Amino acid sequence: MLGFNTSSLNIRKTDVFCMTIYGDVWRKVHGTITGKPDNFSWLLEEKLAGSAIPTSFDEIQWVMEQGIKSIVTVREEPLDESWTKDVKYIHILSNDMGIPEFNDLVQAIDFIHKRITNNEPVLVHCLAGLGRTGVILA
Repeated sequence: MLGFNTSSLNIRKTDVFCMTIYGDVWRKVHGTITGKPDNFSWLLEEKLAGSAIPTSFDEIQWVMEQGIKSIVTVREEPLDESWTKDVKYIHILSNDMGIPEFNDLVQAIDFIHKRITNNEPVLVHCLAGLGRTGVILA
């Protein structure tokens, strides 16, 4: 598997757990106040965007109001099926602090390319919208 060994970062599992809990709380509060996912930004204006995980159906609706027609989830769990019924959607399995397998990267890139070619803007997200999202968007 490609990647690096996170043990060299001297991060304990309890530290990661606490960071995840605090981040989850922040993303929920942010979404409740703003109605949109944390870290949302366009990489290619009106074509390709990245964000943290949408934490409510209201956030999904906001994303769709921005013109997003397709969503790529890059994390352990997919989004709720009822949230993604009105968009083209793929789930790429990838653990937190990890990267997707090569074949999954190819699948995500092919999906994004096809959607953009068909004029269907894409949102890529993981949990925080930083690591795994950045890997896909790079």
